[in-house]
Amino acid sequence: MILLTAPHQHDLITNSCVNKEVEAFNRKLHKKVERLKKFEIIDVVNERKCYTRHGQHLNSAGKDSMSKRITTAIEHLFNRDTDPIKGNGIRMKIHRMQQTMTQKKLKVSVVNVIVQQVRQTF
Repeated sequence: MILLTAPHQHDLITNSCVNKEVEAFNRKLHKKVERLKKFEIIDVVNERKCYTRHGQHLNSAGKDSMSKRITTAIEHLFNRDTDPIKGNGIRMKIHRMQQTMTQKKLKVSVVNVIVQQVRQTF
């Protein structure tokens, strides 16, 4: 499972109480998840230059950066040796997909399809 941290709000003043709460939330998220091997945390791009003028949405540089981070996280999860998360739906489909993949070539093509879907989402 992949989790994203909460983004900094660049449309607010630097020392905004909202941004302080975002930082506190992200610290707590990292602390809780770091001991769980089945999760991957991606830190959302916080550099101002990766956001549009109004500061709420990622620009093309920010989208590229996030897509690379997501790609790395997906590859890291596919190469991990842990038991799958129990449950129904997409988690079980992913587990079945992983079980049927025997060649690295197929594994890479699946990651590429997922990355393309992620890029289309942004």
